[in-house]
Amino acid sequence: MPPFDAPDHPVTPQITGLGHIVQTAYAREIDEDSLDIRPSIAITKAHLKMSELDEAVRKGTLEVEGKIVMKSHVLENVDGSPSDAEPGVEVLVSKAGIEPVWYLPGVAERFGISESHCSRTLEACTPSSSRVLTSRSSFRRSVA
Repeated sequence: MPPFDAPDHPVTPQITGLGHIVQTAYAREIDEDSLDIRPSIAITKAHLKMSELDEAVRKGTLEVEGKIVMKSHVLENVDGSPSDAEPGVEVLVSKAGIEPVWYLPGVAERFGISESHCSRTLEACTPSSSRVLTSRSSFRRSVA
């Protein structure tokens, strides 16, 4: 199960679908019918640490509220003792990796746009990962 729920969003209607919860949504088909249904979306949480965040907190332009922006754990010296160095801050982020298994005509129809516009937009926004999707006719013919 993913570490958090990714509900549909008004800006991206139904783009999440069931790709991140296939083990639950299709449990019967996987167990009883032995279907090989794989997730098309991987969702995880992470902590992002960047010097720019530490600087923003020092300047007062970013507030440490403890839920999304948090103090980092105390650093340790080589001998394992706590360091006197300021550990800084980190932010809690959610990230998703989407596999290029879309059926382009269906995606375009869902968004109310032409297939060529959908293809061009995917290529512009995700050039390295969508090239195989938008250029291979086998992806267009199969319903993934």
